[in-house]
Amino acid sequence: MGPFAAVHSAGWSNYFRFRGRASRAELWWFVLFVVAASLVIDLVDRHVLKTDGFGRRHLLTAAFSVWAFIPSITVLVRRLHDVGWSGHWVWLLLLGLPLLGDFPMMLVIPVWTSFGLPREALTVGDEMILGSLLAALLTVILGLINSHKHDNQYGPVPPHKLPQAPQPHEAAEPPGSRST
Repeated sequence: MGPFAAVHSAGWSNYFRFRGRASRAELWWFVLFVVAASLVIDLVDRHVLKTDGFGRRHLLTAAFSVWAFIPSITVLVRRLHDVGWSGHWVWLLLLGLPLLGDFPMMLVIPVWTSFGLPREALTVGDEMILGSLLAALLTVILGLINSHKHDNQYGPVPPHKLPQAPQPHEAAEPPGSRST
């Protein structure tokens, strides 16, 4: 799937579609589009519209973020379906890990204190940041997992992922024959 087809699929034609499957290409092209568009829109907000974020709002950035929120979730749910997982796992990535950052923090505290740093220096915000980073890492890993090559309980293999059937070779003309 090419970049324009992936962005069109995730951002327009499947905007509210949680059923079905999304390939790795669809996910990564859409992520690249959202990141690139966010950077460009932020530059326009800051330098053309002269917004500084303090007192004045980044209206274009906010509007784009609101638009991109739903298709970002739907493409992630359909990607979960593509690898054979329930779309409900998206809640763990969106809310569970950032809000339950205590678990990853349990791994960080012994290392943190082994350097002689006080435990009190780690705040609740640090736990949320660590949980969010872990969720982002799991999302990247999800984006790298191979798709099911066959139909699964969430739907058929997307058409752009089907293996191409070999094309029959045209019969070669016998030597010396010439068509006129």
